[in-house]
Amino acid sequence: MTWAMRAHSLPPVLMIACIACNKDEVGQDQLDTPFIVHMPPGAPTLPVPLENALTQARVLLGKALFFEPRMSLGKGLSCASCHHPDHAFSDTLALSVGAQGAFGLRNAPSLANVVYQTALFRDGGVPSLELQVLAPLQEEHEMASNINGVAAALRDEEPFASLSKKAYGRQLDGFVITRAIACYERT
Repeated sequence: MTWAMRAHSLPPVLMIACIACNKDEVGQDQLDTPFIVHMPPGAPTLPVPLENALTQARVLLGKALFFEPRMSLGKGLSCASCHHPDHAFSDTLALSVGAQGAFGLRNAPSLANVVYQTALFRDGGVPSLELQVLAPLQEEHEMASNINGVAAALRDEEPFASLSKKAYGRQLDGFVITRAIACYERT
């Protein structure tokens, strides 16, 4: 994951230094503010779709979902089960272990700088981070889950309920889940 965002496109007053993987506590008054990740000198501009701009609430919700083991509907797996933060958000196994201990069809690649990828997965068949979220969630050898079931299980629970409303103006559903996790992955 990168640590940068298009800071040059916002007024300096709105620039807030936050690192998604290091800062969990954000005041309620800051949740709808832009999430700024500072680019190192000479780094390319962070590509963020306008329809899913990074905000405090979206990144915080995405992070909560990324580390939530109920994303696998009772199987105890989260995105972080295979994308380990201490290993550049990758897996150390040749084939990642999924639901019921079954080996997946591939290993979990690093999410470092994934924001710059224009085609995801080894075959390049997925064009966006938002769509990428669906594949491991529903793959029987990975999380063996269902996005609608996950949304139903988590939508009334905190912090998901309030962050979903704050981030997207609606209750937690498949749309919100895919977009929020993509926001977190972009950081």
